[in-house]
Amino acid sequence: PYTTLFRSERSRNSKHLVVVGTPSYVVLCDFIQELFHEDHEVEAADLTCVIMLTRDQRQVMDAFKRYLKLPANARVRHKVTLIQGSALYHHDLDRILYGEAAMGFVLPNLQAQDAENEDVGNAMRVVSLRRHTPYVRVVAMLLKEEYRDIMRSAGLSNGDIIAADALKQGLLGRSEEHTSELQSLAGSR
Repeated sequence: PYTTLFRSERSRNSKHLVVVGTPSYVVLCDFIQELFHEDHEVEAADLTCVIMLTRDQRQVMDAFKRYLKLPANARVRHKVTLIQGSALYHHDLDRILYGEAAMGFVLPNLQAQDAENEDVGNAMRVVSLRRHTPYVRVVAMLLKEEYRDIMRSAGLSNGDIIAADALKQGLLGRSEEHTSELQSLAGSR
């Protein structure tokens, strides 16, 4: 069921996004929740998402398919297509109509044991996407900021690279700022 061709049944104004990489079930759920969040309903009205996962991600694919079947996800179910394949193969990119995509996302498995291997593998996916269709914008998430140069050498600009560890550190820093602000406010009363 996951080896079919993505068939674009959309209006002239509709766009589709492509997600590749090795994302976990949680990462996919979070991505889809944010992409199709009710606050973005107007912007996402003509948007669909094709998620292509590799054969060894069958459990993630099956769990995500169950997630989409939940009653709470009825409004986005028809906007998401799951395909089994690899971003490293041009024929798989053709199957998902990557050349017509509005944008591509390369997402990692945030629980990967080997961050370097995960980031290098996703850099290879970026190279394949860029070679297949250089005009489609690609945004990639890294596990480690220290591997940013790998993604830059794959053809991405700094603005299209998100580093998960830097994001976490930034959030922790902001959290600590807010904590100290709250402590100083509480101490001044």
